[in-house]
Amino acid sequence: RIINKNREEKEADLYLVQRVVDGDTFRVQGNQRVRIIGIDSPEKGECYYNEAKVALKKLIEKKDVRLDKDISDKDHYGRLLRHPILILADSNIIVGRYMVENGFARAVNSPPDNRYHFLLASAQKKAKRENKGLWQACPQDNKINNLRERDTGPDDPKCIIKGNISEKGYGK
Repeated sequence: RIINKNREEKEADLYLVQRVVDGDTFRVQGNQRVRIIGIDSPEKGECYYNEAKVALKKLIEKKDVRLDKDISDKDHYGRLLRHPILILADSNIIVGRYMVENGFARAVNSPPDNRYHFLLASAQKKAKRENKGLWQACPQDNKINNLRERDTGPDDPKCIIKGNISEKGYGK
């Protein structure tokens, strides 16, 4: 396979997507589950779950994807943590970006796996601005989510906080 005219892709690096589980999880050959890093799609029973699952299914099911590893290998459920890339004749699609940019998932911070964090955050801003997908269909869910993201500052106006909070090492 040829990816970008100058780079040859080995067949061994590609995985056939056998089945999409939901909007951020799928299975490849060997029945291995893969969780897309940096995104969170609605869970079963939540607003926009079916739309997210169908979108991912149309995009990657029964197609070959490259699974790019970031820092972590697996999550506590045993799923591979990867950035799937759909390889097309004329371009590559970062699957997580596609899902977020079209409003099928939210961007989430996933330290230490933050290779595409800024790309996904930018895609989410675009989806919100254009009122796409779940940003239009799930106003109550997004209102709660936006309250979590809002910087409210300290409760006491006399309190002065200085410094930066680092993501590195968080959760260890």
